[in-house]
Amino acid sequence: MSELICTIFNVEHGFAAFVRSPNGYGLMIDCGSRPNFSPVKWIRRHYNAGKSNITYYEKRRTAKCVVTHLHADHLDDVGSFTRTEDKPKTLLWDKKTLKFVDEKIKEEAKTNEQKRKQKALKAFKKLSADYTEEGTSPDWGFDSLCTRQLSYAAAERASGDDREKIINNRSFITTIGYAGKRILLPGDMLAEGWSEVLADKGFTEMLKDIHFFVAAHHGHESGFAKEVIDRTGRPDIFIISARRGDKSVCDSYSSATYAKGYRIDGEKKKSRSVSTRNRQRSIEITIWDDGSSRIRLLEAKDNLTASQTGLRAKHTDRKIRAMGIRR
Repeated sequence: MSELICTIFNVEHGFAAFVRSPNGYGLMIDCGSRPNFSPVKWIRRHYNAGKSNITYYEKRRTAKCVVTHLHADHLDDVGSFTRTEDKPKTLLWDKKTLKFVDEKIKEEAKTNEQKRKQKALKAFKKLSADYTEEGTSPDWGFDSLCTRQLSYAAAERASGDDREKIINNRSFITTIGYAGKRILLPGDMLAEGWSEVLADKGFTEMLKDIHFFVAAHHGHESGFAKEVIDRTGRPDIFIISARRGDKSVCDSYSSATYAKGYRIDGEKKKSRSVSTRNRQRSIEITIWDDGSSRIRLLEAKDNLTASQTGLRAKHTDRKIRAMGIRR
């Protein structure tokens, strides 16, 4: 029986998901991480030629990686691309907001958190330089796969002159359909950006009949848009990638008004939302070719020792030095 498996990792305040398509190819949506956990390393361990559970595309485990937008919490595991087979064959990112990355790199980083983000952005810029065009894709085996983003003008209308909001509202929105079920992954789209999305007829078909809705902007109120949920036909469940103890997650995602409810594997009652806010908990969606589906919770334990975390940082530093950027 063929199946689609989508794993949404606990990367605290960030996002990373890996989809193994029905034909066995790997699709990554963002590559965020947490201090002692690398999604790239987890994927390497669980999906490899030795296990015969992944189809390599031109010698790469990940056929394509979509970086929804250029914020560090969605791309800071790039230091784990230490092996050629780990690196995606195709990389899709927003080239029009790359200018903001250049601005951020030049700005003085006064706190450790700012320095961490700046380092991740520098490393990503180095990685992206290896990709000059989107390239080809395999026969995924999906019923549908669509990725779109707002025009720069529309994102600017929604965001004013706020640089960070423009980056968020330029998020690539991806929908994946298989066996009558559909997953929506919208990056960090904000409520104002959603208004522009609804005004664009090109998005109309994308938003229909969504069953698994990954909440935008970490499930915060800033990314909630009732009109979008209405357009999707009221999903079965919302999936939220957020940090433990995050009190900014919007309560509406747990309301019967907006979600039908879905029984998570091992639980007796239906849930309308599920999040990564429990320690080290990741979320796995499986859709089989007969239309049946399952959500189960995985314990994605820390997989980096202190020395490995240091190696990831050193690898990131090597990317930075190769760019000729003085720190």
